[in-house]
Amino acid sequence: MAVCGPIFLALISALSAEPLTLQQALEQAVRANLELRQQRLVLHSSELNIEAAHAGFDPTLWAGLDRAVTGREDQEDHSRTVGFSTGLSKPLGTGGSASLAWYGAHDRGSEPGSQSHDNQLYLGLNQPLLEGAGRFASHYDIRWAQRSHAFQTLSYRAAKEDLALATATAYWSVVAARETLTIAQRSLSIAEQQLAETRERRAEGFAALGDELQVERAVYTARQAQLMAETRKADADVMLLRLVGHDLDRRPVLELGDRPTDPEQPPDLQLSIDIAQEYNARWLQHRLLVQNAAEQLQLSRNHSLPSLDLNGSVGLSGGADEPRDARTLVFSGHQPAWSMGLTLSMPIPGRAEGLETDQAWLGTLETRLAMQAAEQDLVLGVEIAVRAVNRDTERVHLARRTVDIAQAALEADQELVAEGRGSTRELVRSLETLDAAQVSRLRSEIELQISVLELMRIEGLLLTKLGLEDQGYE
Repeated sequence: MAVCGPIFLALISALSAEPLTLQQALEQAVRANLELRQQRLVLHSSELNIEAAHAGFDPTLWAGLDRAVTGREDQEDHSRTVGFSTGLSKPLGTGGSASLAWYGAHDRGSEPGSQSHDNQLYLGLNQPLLEGAGRFASHYDIRWAQRSHAFQTLSYRAAKEDLALATATAYWSVVAARETLTIAQRSLSIAEQQLAETRERRAEGFAALGDELQVERAVYTARQAQLMAETRKADADVMLLRLVGHDLDRRPVLELGDRPTDPEQPPDLQLSIDIAQEYNARWLQHRLLVQNAAEQLQLSRNHSLPSLDLNGSVGLSGGADEPRDARTLVFSGHQPAWSMGLTLSMPIPGRAEGLETDQAWLGTLETRLAMQAAEQDLVLGVEIAVRAVNRDTERVHLARRTVDIAQAALEADQELVAEGRGSTRELVRSLETLDAAQVSRLRSEIELQISVLELMRIEGLLLTKLGLEDQGYE
């Protein structure tokens, strides 16, 4: 029963393991990762900012009530006026505004029975002719909100790319850690078997104490390697679970099914640069910043103009002793009224406006320089990524060849020892060499996967090639 217990637990663990491919891990991370979910909230907030900017052109309903007294109310010769107003105003795309309003006033004079009612219905228009005039100025907030949303969309895409790369790295780290643990366990098993055989040969007089000590040293080295591999595996498992959004209080056993694969063809440097300049998210963000700075400069120049506003109104009015008569006169059209005027204002000496324009101009220079630097960094990043893919591809070929040679050397040394013509020390060295070669091959294969994904990220095609461009989680 003591043996059945661990076997039973291992069987239950294997049956409860969740199979997880790299694609499933990536999709689960995009759906459930906590940091990416926060980034989606920021993106949604930027969408609301666009609606808020458009809402600036919504009409406004207003109403007012006032009361005025001339003279002291405790004396008979005072007069009172009660007025009210209500209307609807609407901002215009030209930068001005239009309003439709109704005004009413009830005057009660100092003489007994002296009173009058005045009403007015008018359509008013206010239109700036210089500062703030035109669609450019009036719709600036909308364009800014749209560019801000585009910027946040690119930020979200970059965050999703970073998450995909981190998840893939964690996935392959788990694969590497588990394979390394398997190699360490196999090496320990071989070393323990070799130690047992060496002790038998020493008992029979065919091996010396030095041979036994050499193999025993290899056993302890293999045990240390297994301990380190177990720790790395546990760390890698936790990191992957965290990235894909699993609750760490309830950790499922993951069964990873993918293995590293070689790239289909070597990358083309110039093609990768062209693709990156077209799709790289952070590079496209610099373009938006340049557009923002250019419009800010244009808007600041508009603000530096004098304010010249055209005000006009046309309406109908009526006055009578009774409210009904006053309203009847208004709608009869016998008392039309209109007004028109210009209002000019100019800051003296206008230093604030001039400084705003100078700062905006410096802002455009700064963003252009930043964009040039970003272009250099983009080209540099692509070149480094392409060289990394080529380097790691060659490393994989060399590492696989090294493993083949190390395996053949170990088998040859095992045959020599079995025939009594070989050295135990050389056999132990061959075993250690094979272990190191297998671990090196695995690491080079994993690093090749990461290099390929990093090149895709810089090119801006990572989400597309991984099938994560549109997962319905936006």
